[in-house]
Amino acid sequence: MLVSCAGDGPRTGSTGGGDATAGPSTVPKGQADPCAGMGKGKQLNITVFLDLSDRIIKDHGYGPQWQKDTALVMHLVELFKKDAESRGTFCAKGCMRLRVEPPNAVMNSCISKTETDFSKFSQPGDRRALWSHMSESWSQCLSSAYGSAIQQGSKTEWPGSDLYGFMKDVDRYITPGYRNILVILTDGELYAENRRGEKDGNRTANLTSVQLRPYVKGNEAASIQSMKNAGLGLIDPRGAKAKLSDLEVIVLGMQPTHPNNPYIYSMLEYLWTDWFNRMGVQTDHLTLEKSSNSMDAKNALDNAIEAVR
Repeated sequence: MLVSCAGDGPRTGSTGGGDATAGPSTVPKGQADPCAGMGKGKQLNITVFLDLSDRIIKDHGYGPQWQKDTALVMHLVELFKKDAESRGTFCAKGCMRLRVEPPNAVMNSCISKTETDFSKFSQPGDRRALWSHMSESWSQCLSSAYGSAIQQGSKTEWPGSDLYGFMKDVDRYITPGYRNILVILTDGELYAENRRGEKDGNRTANLTSVQLRPYVKGNEAASIQSMKNAGLGLIDPRGAKAKLSDLEVIVLGMQPTHPNNPYIYSMLEYLWTDWFNRMGVQTDHLTLEKSSNSMDAKNALDNAIEAVR
């Protein structure tokens, strides 16, 4: 079986430009791995998830959020390319992809052009070409995706963010032998119209600042404890599916604001951490970054990505 970090998981057989050595560990038994020692740690398999709610037009300082999002994602693209370059064109087999939920026709069209899978190509020249065009492809797609979301939001309604539905089947973006990383850009509040009625006790599929109002107490610790006592949280969308012990999660751009809740960030931080922990993501594999300063967010991204695991 050929191991690939393609979005739909491992694939069998070989078609077109497929690489008979695709994947990070397909060296025949007894033979030395020519890629051993190239680059740091495992090959990268990165999925970027965008929250395209009305948060993208808000300005907490330093410009509207869509501009800061774009700068962060493009910084991540450069980190990915730097990792691939350190391995050389023969050994680079990392993957990177963009996802939004729900998408529209414009987003689907551009997202397909950002699919980056070095493991698909057997010829170094093909990998070099993919590497060379990656920044341009991603920049154009981000511009189209945000532009489409803003246009849709101004005319009808914002696409929102069904991260709950995405996490239900996130397994398709996890590949054994790779360093699997999910980067989420969001303000920390999640809302998708199609998830409005989904409840399990005091847990829901959406998460907004309005839901937290009854639990705000006199201080941060008391507010968090009131949520714990009530069993407030997000539903685990995965049910009996395998735990996500092989997934790292980086959440960037958390800028929740509410005039009557000075503890909103800490409350959301607790709920997000609890949610991912229940899905099996280890606490030391989870990064939650709150900053309106793009440089701070980039530093957090650098620290998380460049950690060798």
